[in-house]
Amino acid sequence: MNGCAVQKAGPESAGGAAIQSKQANLELRRENEALLSRLAEAEETLRAIRGGEIDAFFASDAGGGRVLPLEPVESGHRVLVEAMNEGAAILNEKGVLLYSNNRLAEMLGRPLEAVIGSSLASLVEPASRADVKELLKKGQARACTGDVSLVQPDGASISVHLSLSPMQIQGRPAICLVVADLTERNEAERALRSVSANLERRLQELQRKNEEVEAFVYIVSHDLRAPLVNVQGFARELQDSCERLRSMLSSGSLAEPYRGAVEEILDDEIAGALHYISASSSKFERLIDALLGLSRQGRQVYRIELLDVQELVASTVATFKQAIVEAGAEVRVGSLPSVPADATALGQVFANLIGNCLKYRSAARRLEIEVGGRLEAGLAHYTVRDNGLGIPASGMARLFQVFQRLHPQQAEGEGMGLAIAHRIVERHQGKIWAESQAGEGTVFHLTLPCDPALTQHTTQEVDDHGTDSIRVHDSDRG
Repeated sequence: MNGCAVQKAGPESAGGAAIQSKQANLELRRENEALLSRLAEAEETLRAIRGGEIDAFFASDAGGGRVLPLEPVESGHRVLVEAMNEGAAILNEKGVLLYSNNRLAEMLGRPLEAVIGSSLASLVEPASRADVKELLKKGQARACTGDVSLVQPDGASISVHLSLSPMQIQGRPAICLVVADLTERNEAERALRSVSANLERRLQELQRKNEEVEAFVYIVSHDLRAPLVNVQGFARELQDSCERLRSMLSSGSLAEPYRGAVEEILDDEIAGALHYISASSSKFERLIDALLGLSRQGRQVYRIELLDVQELVASTVATFKQAIVEAGAEVRVGSLPSVPADATALGQVFANLIGNCLKYRSAARRLEIEVGGRLEAGLAHYTVRDNGLGIPASGMARLFQVFQRLHPQQAEGEGMGLAIAHRIVERHQGKIWAESQAGEGTVFHLTLPCDPALTQHTTQEVDDHGTDSIRVHDSDRG
């Protein structure tokens, strides 16, 4: 009977398949063990390189391979490099990292084994790669630096400063790389710019308010002068009227006791009232002039030039010759450095200070005045010293404020001299202060910058009244 024969799988066929599967599993296991062994070897090699136990390693390339020596990097140096706060690496001439410390790996956010063997260009943002290639080219010949952005696996970037310098490893060219993290510096710069901008805004606001105050003082002083002129004018008219009444009384026949009563009113009551009106008006006028003078110091344009301060002070002392003789004072002027300043303004400062020495002298001893100076840290430091009455401690805080008179019984004045001196010195970008002991004397210190660029430059003088500011002799201590 014809039919198809079917061959059944016998024990021999099933056994062969099992053998093949077992052999495949064994091969896979052997390959896995080999891979694990190579990985362990690579990790041990990296550990040995970092620990200084290996002096060289072999890297295969198109030419068959070459030895990359590590022996110049001694163990002690490796410890130092690993302890650095900056990233450090050794690159070959193609920019491949042959060595890296842990800090650089931390910056990159990658394990150390992933960093070594990478090209530097692959570790920076795409926008920085052209800069890196240029730095690598320069770094093979000479030391160079540059700022780039490293890129981390999550896409985050970190600004760094690269320092490259050429080196030799057993006659083969290499590049030493130091990487500094600029994050803190950049944050500090941003904070500094913010503070600087805020300070500039506050300075502009302060300057604006200062100008408003000066304008207010100027306007008020002008407004006060008009009624003052009226008071003085009517007082003079009243004085003239009184004189005419006296003339009429002397030639008339007004009987007593009316005649005597009228003369008493004219000579005593009205004359006394007119005297106080005149004295008060004159005082008021001086105060207005002082306010205008202070206001002008804020608006006056200075002519800055290199001044012979020695000659300036000598000239100022000469203007006080008569007052010095009358006071029986001794004035000594030491060596004084030159400084860029406005001659008229600085002359007024010294005149106010020397004038104060003469005004507020002690009757218990001969007055001695000493003017000195020296250069220190880019500044001209001047001193005006006396052995006069001194300044009480309670008055030091308000010494340079307007209308401050600490010894009103000693001399006349409005208390504006030191306020004006303070304004002049500040406009020259300088400082003025005092040291004093009541009953023993005072030392005024004055510093001005020696660099003309730090001093306000001017070309013309502005004076709304066509007159000079307050004269040097109208000075009053605090």
